[in-house]
Amino acid sequence: KSLALSANSMFLYLGDDSDNTVAGFGVDALTGALTSLGAGTATVTDPEFLATHYDGLTLYVSSTTGSKIGKHTLVTTTGAVGAVTETTTNSTGPTRLVMADFDQDELYVLSPANDKIENYGIDSFGDISFDSDADTGDNPVDLVAVVTPAVVERVYVSCDGAVDQIDQFAASVTGSLSPLSPASVPAPVNSAPGPMVANPTGTRLYGATPNAPS
Repeated sequence: KSLALSANSMFLYLGDDSDNTVAGFGVDALTGALTSLGAGTATVTDPEFLATHYDGLTLYVSSTTGSKIGKHTLVTTTGAVGAVTETTTNSTGPTRLVMADFDQDELYVLSPANDKIENYGIDSFGDISFDSDADTGDNPVDLVAVVTPAVVERVYVSCDGAVDQIDQFAASVTGSLSPLSPASVPAPVNSAPGPMVANPTGTRLYGATPNAPS
């Protein structure tokens, strides 16, 4: 499961798979304390991961069992969540959602069931449509999109399947992905690489490996 912060950092959103809703919370600017915005808004079945658009007007939610991405409009002043509209994904069971850094009108979607990362274009209304996909290693777990100091975008995918590795891709200005050389970097054997985060300048990538030897 994941949380998504609004573009203005005033609101926090959480998918609740017990009733298939998105709950919103106001964030106190001084203390960070959370205040419920009220009853959740109906969303896709089994909401898994959330992502907010950089313009602050749209929230995306993945449904791992429904093979859909839900789109909600957001009210930037109140944090209110609008009714859901659904887009069926090309691959089965989408999980992680990440907005592209370089081209902010692209959404990357991870599909562990198909060992793929998909790229969806975003139009001026926040609606998404499939553009392209790229193959990943076995059982992709997480993905990170970063802009390097050379002002090019790179996308990294952690995989904990038959071979533990980090896949790396170059992203075009339209969001399409092509493998770098090397296409993957080995992780420690049986380390099960998982969540990742990059530093703000795009020069370092950090990953959690729960099973790595101490």
